[in-house]
Amino acid sequence: MPDYKPIKPVRRNAARQAFTLVEIMVVVLIISVILNMALPSFIQARNNTQTKACMENLRHIQDAKQEWAIVQQQPGTATPTWSNLAPDLELNGATQLYCPTQGGTYTINEVDQVPVCNQYPLTHDYDGT
Repeated sequence: MPDYKPIKPVRRNAARQAFTLVEIMVVVLIISVILNMALPSFIQARNNTQTKACMENLRHIQDAKQEWAIVQQQPGTATPTWSNLAPDLELNGATQLYCPTQGGTYTINEVDQVPVCNQYPLTHDYDGT
């Protein structure tokens, strides 16, 4: 019968335990592919959220205008200023509200007309309902 010796486990030397350049490049490639798939979704979600926040601001401005007109007994053709609307809006020390998308401003308009976002007047449209 042949004399078999037990197989000793192969040990890597300390220099071999580091990652190779190819392994690091594969990991970087996988991460970049995942980011390329996920990033457009994050950007779209941010834009949707900012648009909804802008439309909510427009609704708050319209509500504040209507409340101002009732309290001050103003006609529907009267146009309030930001200082008139400040008690009903949460401005947190600011002088007016700004659109969350790239700092657009709002035009208040008359009480009977809806306010308008100057940054994106077509997409950030509040119909008054």
